[in-house]
Amino acid sequence: MNSIEQPVCKVCAQCGEEQPLSSFNRQGVHADGSPRYRGKCKSCHRAYMAQYHATRGAAPRPAKIACAHCRCDVSVAAYGPVPTYCSLACRARACNERAKADGRATQWDATSAARREAAKEPLPACVGCGEELPRRRMQYCGKPDCKKEQKRRYYEANRDWYREWWQRYYAENREEIGERRRRYYLENLEEERQRRREWHASPSGRASDLKKSAKRRDALSGAPNDGTGPIDWLAAMEERDDWCCALCDGAFRPGDELHWDHAIPVSRGGGTTLDNMQAAHAACNISRSNKPIDEWRAAEGIT
Repeated sequence: MNSIEQPVCKVCAQCGEEQPLSSFNRQGVHADGSPRYRGKCKSCHRAYMAQYHATRGAAPRPAKIACAHCRCDVSVAAYGPVPTYCSLACRARACNERAKADGRATQWDATSAARREAAKEPLPACVGCGEELPRRRMQYCGKPDCKKEQKRRYYEANRDWYREWWQRYYAENREEIGERRRRYYLENLEEERQRRREWHASPSGRASDLKKSAKRRDALSGAPNDGTGPIDWLAAMEERDDWCCALCDGAFRPGDELHWDHAIPVSRGGGTTLDNMQAAHAACNISRSNKPIDEWRAAEGIT
C-alpha cells in the first residue's frame, strides 16, 4: 500500500485561519494510523476553555438554541451539556464541510482508494504446498505435510537451542530415558530390528559403521584417530583431490565404487585422520594392499 502524504497545515474551525499542524492539539489517531488533531487551534481552544470556565454556573441555562448547521431551534434539557447541533446528521454534515475545507476529505478518499486497491491484491501462497491461503497473515495452510514443513523450518532456525535443551534434558533424565528406550525396543522388537537393518543399509548408516569400525580398529592397534568420518573425508577430498583417485589420478565416473584408502597404511603406523584418508577406486585400493604408493605405482606402470 502506498503511503499517503499528511497535510502540513489546517484551517482553524474557530478563527478560520490556516495554521501549521503544530498549532493544533492532537486528539487520537485515524483508522490508517495518521494523527488526528482538534478542530480549533491552541489559541482558540485556550480562549474557549477560559470563557467556558469563567461562565460555567453563572450564565442561565437557555431553553432553546439554534443549531450550528441548519439554524433551527433546538430544545435544551434541564440537565446535561448544552447541544450544538439539532441531530447527529447535522453534526456529520458540519464535520464533512470542515473536512472539505481543510483538505481532510481528500485524504480520506485517498485512504479508501488505497484500501480498495489492497483488497484486490492476490492472497499469499502457502510456503509448504504453494496453494492460496484464506487470510493474508497466514504462512501455512494447515495440511499435515505443511505442518511438518513448518516444524522442520522452525527446527532449522532454532537448531542450537534445541540441541542445548536436549543435552540438558538428557543429562537430567538419563536413567529414565534409557529405561523408556529399552521398554519400547522390547515391545516393538521386530519393527526396531527392521528399522536398524534399513539404517545400516542406507548411505548414512554405512558411513557411520565405517567410522565406528575405523575407530575401534585404531583403538586396538594403537593408531591415531581424530574422530573424523566419511562426511569429513568427502569434504576434504572435494577441496584437495578434485574428485580424482588418489592412487591412479583417474577421475571418478558415475557408477564407480569408491573406497577410502589410508595414505600411510595402518599396518605401517598410519591412522584414521583427516590428512591420512584419501578416496580411491575400489580396484586400485584392493590392488595396492599395504604397499607404499610409489612402489605400487611403479609396479602398475603409473608415472
